[in-house]
Amino acid sequence: MRFMKPIAWTSCIILASCSDFWLGSNPRNTPTVTFDQLWSVFDRYYSAFEIRGVNWDSLYTVYRPIIRDDMTELQLFNACEGLLAHLNDGHVYLLSPFKSAVSNAARQNARPLNFDFENIKQTYLKSTIQSDGHFVTGTPATGIGYIWIPTFEDEDFARVDDWVKGLDDVLQTFENRDGMVIDVRNNGGGDASNAQAVAGRFADQKRLFSYGYSRNGPNRNDFSEPFAWYVKPTGKHRFLKTIVLLTNKRTASGAERFVLAMKALPQVIVVGDTTEGALPHALPRELPNGWVCRVTVGVVEGPDHRTYEGVGIPPDETVHISSTDASQAKDTILERAIQLIHNPVRTVQR
Repeated sequence: MRFMKPIAWTSCIILASCSDFWLGSNPRNTPTVTFDQLWSVFDRYYSAFEIRGVNWDSLYTVYRPIIRDDMTELQLFNACEGLLAHLNDGHVYLLSPFKSAVSNAARQNARPLNFDFENIKQTYLKSTIQSDGHFVTGTPATGIGYIWIPTFEDEDFARVDDWVKGLDDVLQTFENRDGMVIDVRNNGGGDASNAQAVAGRFADQKRLFSYGYSRNGPNRNDFSEPFAWYVKPTGKHRFLKTIVLLTNKRTASGAERFVLAMKALPQVIVVGDTTEGALPHALPRELPNGWVCRVTVGVVEGPDHRTYEGVGIPPDETVHISSTDASQAKDTILERAIQLIHNPVRTVQR
């Protein structure tokens, strides 16, 4: 799954209606029934109450008394939005025909973006830029290759193998470069299998990078046994020289799985800002009044069983773009990456 971006209302209805397991029967459509159903759906399936420090029962006692059957749809939506905001979860959203809300909107707006791709194109890549719709590549400095991956959504690539093969020409072009910058700033995620396969183009051997769990019972601590995720070599060519991976607050979901996979590789240094902290998969649910909510149903950990849910994956080196630098069209994060490739100063200790 991915961090929420604007999506068509009809698409959500289709997606939410694809499984009887999620839909079930529609109870009577009133504000109280809708609110109770919303609370119950999260009570049954949401996986991160403990991780995010949320007392779901206490929130019910706060919000339920303000729900009335004579309230307007907007009043009901605002109350439900307030409830879900306590989760502060980028995978959780509520969608109606007249309004949408993401659970972590306040947190997102409070952090600097640290990214302006138009500036990168005009200032650093210039005439070297190329794009196939999935990977934007170029040469920001002599001897350095650059790849921006804006999403891991399937879109035109129907299979994981298409993502792997999509880098063939790029890696052949960059094979004699001193190093590479891979930019996943503003990558809101997509299919984690695509991210895993792309990371394999930079892997020297099979390496563990993550564990995953799914909530599988009515109790809030009911989870499946852990399943391991590995990054392993993929494709014809692999780039094993120094790689600097760039992240920001909008690096989320499947892109965060990519970050974990890349951090497992010895030649990778992560620079920029802490990621979003919304790694697990999530599933939609249609409410009695036709609104759609999305529920996080899993937990993702690093190879050391550390969880990054709600806090994000920190970079090896934190760098921000100041307002002064931004006004001068200077990407401080990218420039630091170039420095690290041209003048390596240390080995990353993790």
